[in-house]
Parts: sequence; structure tokens; C-alpha cells
Amino acid sequence: MKTKYIAVAISLALGAGAAFADVTIDGNVEGGVQWLKAGDSKAAGITYDAVIGVSGTDKLDAGGKLIWRVEQEVLNTQSGRTQGGQSNWGNRQAYIGLSGDYGTFRSGNITTPSYDTLDTTYGDTGAEWLARDYGFGQSNYARSTFRYDTPEFYGLQASAAYLMENQSKSGNKGYDIAANYKWNGLGVQGTYQRRFNIDNNDVLSDGINSVPAAAGTSLWGNAATTGPDSTNWYAGANYKFGDGFGLGGGFKRAQLTNDGSEIRQDMWLAQGTYQYGKHGFYLTYFNLGNVKGQGTNFTNGGEIGDSGSQAVDARYNYNLSKHSIAFVDARYVKNDDNGSVSADNDAFYTGSTGSNGAGQNSYRVMGGLKTWF
Repeated sequence: MKTKYIAVAISLALGAGAAFADVTIDGNVEGGVQWLKAGDSKAAGITYDAVIGVSGTDKLDAGGKLIWRVEQEVLNTQSGRTQGGQSNWGNRQAYIGLSGDYGTFRSGNITTPSYDTLDTTYGDTGAEWLARDYGFGQSNYARSTFRYDTPEFYGLQASAAYLMENQSKSGNKGYDIAANYKWNGLGVQGTYQRRFNIDNNDVLSDGINSVPAAAGTSLWGNAATTGPDSTNWYAGANYKFGDGFGLGGGFKRAQLTNDGSEIRQDMWLAQGTYQYGKHGFYLTYFNLGNVKGQGTNFTNGGEIGDSGSQAVDARYNYNLSKHSIAFVDARYVKNDDNGSVSADNDAFYTGSTGSNGAGQNSYRVMGGLKTWF
């Protein structure tokens, strides 16, 4: 992604001197037309998602740089996925930090290491909707975060974040770590996120603040004092061959626990890619196993029978320029009788039937444009 740099003059006092800083304006805009079936709901509509960020750097006298960023997102998915609503200023990221040979330290509202790793791996391939965003109590854009990113060392780079989250709520905290290794065409990724005493008002991935319909919602308990704990982790690898072909895959576990009750679900995925000239083809298969756990909803040996799902996503990208693409993306989800995964970006949106959408298949077809600036 290319960015535009502008020199910003900040007046110190009514024309008396000025300070100059490098400021970057960048982002992306995506929009198109989609046809969606989720539960008993079928609809065609317009979808859009725009991210606009403003960031700056100041070279320090002692070496290194001071960095800052304010980033916002405007979108019309079924649920807002950023803090404070769908279009508030700085709703996606707002941070300040230091960067140098030692790495990068930041504090504020920041995307999590897990999100960045999976977005880099699966973004704009059609797989991000489940590989990146599906999870139980998972946070993609954490508030009140302190994060450190290491420099790259022989292809290895790691990140760690401490999530202070809602500082007025006792025990509402967490941490997130991720590691990436690259060597020639090989890439290996690992992520782990743990959150404590979360609630429905916490910043959750893609608006997902519930659990599969078959498991019920009792795990949320008294959200003001006894929210659940969540664990989401991923391990995967991919390889790009020299002839444009690529293969990849991974395993992800989502888990939610509260006062002796628990739900968890495992997902694995496999992806094939082919890139030639201006063309990019991506085919991804997902398999989500039965929901397992313990509590009043689990009467079949700790497992909810027929609560799994299988999904396929096929995507084609055409490069209109160095910064813009046209794309067609088709998803299909086959749910078991108690499965409730949707083909919508909010994977738990099951149409007007709500939890009664379990067991119904879902699909989404979208054609659109995306540009980076």
C-alpha cells in the first residue's frame, strides 16, 4: 500500500515560528453489491467499508521516532466492529508511541497482534471472514492497550499486547501475542489471545458478542461483575511456489468459560491460491467441529450434537492498478442441524429468526471494488 505524505505546519503563536512534522493520510475504501441468505432472510443490498487514518512521526534528538495514529472506520455490516459505534472519530485506532532499532512501543486503542497477523495472511482472499474474525469473545480492536513489536530477526517477528480494556471494571483485562516467520516462500503464523471478565459491551471482533445459538447465552452471566473469560488461538502455515501457485492452512480454537461452564469450538481451514499477472484466484475450505464444553446445555457427553459447519469461499481479484482491484466473492455455509454460522461478515448473524436460524444453510455473493490510498 502506498501512502501520501504532506508537510503540516503547526503555528506556535500567531505567525511566530512553525514546527513541521511528517503526516501520512492513508486508508482503503471497499464497496459493492451483495446477495445474502442468512437464516430465513434473503436480501440484496449495498455494502461498504471505509478506513481512513492519519498518522505522524517526529524524529527525536536522541534517536528513534515518536509515532502517532488516529484511524476511523465507516461501514454498514450487521454489527459495528469498532469501539464507540460505526463512524466515530478514532473509533478503530488512536495511539502514540516510540519506534527505533529496539522495535516499536505503542499505547492507546490498537489492533491486536492476532488481528494483524491473520489480516496479513488472509486479507482480501475471502478467508478473513472466518479465519480472522470468527471467535468467542475475541477482540480485534482492543481499547486501552500497551503493545510492543520486535524488529524482524532472520525472518522472525513477534508482537505482544497487554489489554487493559475497561479500566473501571475489576478484572477486565487480557493479553495477546503473535509470531510470524518468513523464509523464501514459506510463512508460519501463531497467535494467542486471552481475555478476562469480558462483557457484551467490550470491543469484540466484527460485532460478534455471542456464542453459537445451540449453546445458549447463559455464559455471559451478570455482565456487570462476572463476565466470562475467553481464549482464541491460531496456528498455521503457507507456501508460495515460484509459478504463482500457493497452498496454506491452519487450525483455530475458540473458547469461552464462566463459573464452571464452558464452550469451545475447533476450526481448521485449507486454502489454495493462484496469481498470474493482474489475476488472483483464491479457494478456501473451512471445517468447524461440534461445539463442546460443560454446563446445563451439554447433555451428550460434553458435546452438542450436529452443531458443526462446513464452508467454502471462492474469490477472484483483478488488479485495476497498483492501488485498486475489482473482485467477485462467493461463500457457502452448510450448517448441521444445530450449526448457526452465517456467510455474512458477522458470522453469527442468522437472519430475522435469530437463534432459530440454526440448521439453515447460508450463502453470500458479492461483487465490488476496493482501493488503497
